[in-house]
Amino acid sequence: MNAPDLQKKIAEFCDKNGIYYNKTMQMSRRGFPDVIIIKNSIPIFIEIKTEKDRLSPLQKLTMNILNKEKEISFVVKNFN
Repeated sequence: MNAPDLQKKIAEFCDKNGIYYNKTMQMSRRGFPDVIIIKNSIPIFIEIKTEKDRLSPLQKLTMNILNKEKEISFVVKNFN
């Protein structure tokens, strides 16, 4: 599955389940996750990757910063 299809599946799931979904703009800071969802006032940051893709060092650093207090940043490679 390619990244746009995976992103579409996540967006559709969020829409069906009343979860706020926002695709971050390409103009956002480099390394920032692709998607933000908010469930019960908790932000969750998602980096979308295909099975072959890897996180860049900057993406890893950003996720570590976001996860400093609690796990709120994830990589999604498959969504069924």
